Amino acid sequence: VAEHEGSCDDNIRNREEAGLDCGGECPACLEPTCTDSVQNQDEEGIDCGGASCLPCSCLDGERGGDEEDVDCGGSLCPPCCQQDSVCSGPLGLDYRGC
Repeated sequence: VAEHEGSCDDNIRNREEAGLDCGGECPACLEPTCTDSVQNQDEEGIDCGGASCLPCSCLDGERGGDEEDVDCGGSLCPPCCQQDSVCSGPLGLDYRGC
């Protein structure tokens, strides 16, 4: 039985890939961002926490800490918007405010 050598679309970091299915013989890896749906950089969760991304508590769909409303306002989260409007917050993320 031949051992599986891996491929660029097997969801396994193998061969000489620099990341999951990227780099080496596979397509180049994208720079990690706070909107790539991958827990990378120094993120504490997927696309949240760490030095570059919003705190995870600002993306959890709950009003917590000193937030003025769900995931907005307070000392850590983006400011709340007018009701039913969408704002562009820190890091270029769109979010629905108060």
